[in-house]
Amino acid sequence: VGLSFNGQQITAVSNFTYYEPPSVNRTEPTACPASGGRIITVSGTALSGGANGTRFCRFGAAQQTNGNNVFFAPPAAVSNMSVPATITGGGQLLCECPYNPLVTVSALVVEVSLNGQEYTTNQAPFVLHAPIRLAAVAPKSGSLIGEDLVYGVGENFAAGEGLVMVFGTQAVPATVVNSGLIQALSPSVASLSTVSLFVSNNGGIDQSAPLDYTYYSEGDTCPVSSGTTCGAHGTCASSKCECNRGYSGLGCTLLPSISFVFPSLGYAVGGTTVTLRGLFLSGGCCTSLTAPFVSDSTKQAQ
Repeated sequence: VGLSFNGQQITAVSNFTYYEPPSVNRTEPTACPASGGRIITVSGTALSGGANGTRFCRFGAAQQTNGNNVFFAPPAAVSNMSVPATITGGGQLLCECPYNPLVTVSALVVEVSLNGQEYTTNQAPFVLHAPIRLAAVAPKSGSLIGEDLVYGVGENFAAGEGLVMVFGTQAVPATVVNSGLIQALSPSVASLSTVSLFVSNNGGIDQSAPLDYTYYSEGDTCPVSSGTTCGAHGTCASSKCECNRGYSGLGCTLLPSISFVFPSLGYAVGGTTVTLRGLFLSGGCCTSLTAPFVSDSTKQAQ
């Protein structure tokens, strides 16, 4: 490329390189924590054009959000975060997941540029999320043959192909019930054991802190001859534990737990309708109960 001010003499000669327009089809992983630092691989076509120092990945706001409010509208600071990219021998780009402390769970898209100016017209979906947290699982145990429905309670779960529950070393797909609840089917194992269970938004790469999950033998859950494996809160019938009211789970050891009360105060004379949400309030997981509050004459309004 040359420059002329009079149409005759050409000065400032420099090279200009033509390349095919690149396109993007996916990233690996498909999500990363907003703490930054995770290297992601971008795949597509014609990504080897450009030169070192001119290739970039841009993380921008997605055009649509999930209808179940799993993804929240990203803050303005999320839009158009560009980071340098490097080319691999296989024609893929490597770029570093950006840091953004304002993010909870945000649906983004990834675009690439080979000249630092023009970005691809297509994008790959991506999720940037705050650190995932697993607060509780229910039930905490199940049969070693697997296929038990297990719920996880926590925060910053991101719906998508990368959302998994990991039982020991086995990752299984998980689905989002709501922004604080996910579910998955337990995998089978060869022998009785207690394994670490954690959740990941990107296929197991970045993980929550683990909780314990115990596998029991299906046939030995409740031997009628001993009648002791149902504990103090159940009886054995037809090789199955029949739990007393208020208890559930293998061995009848799981008590109801409350995670939400509304309203949290009312008249001392009673009559206020109170809604409780939590685990195993009616023998199942993650239910809500509504009932009138009974007065207690010893309570004083505060």
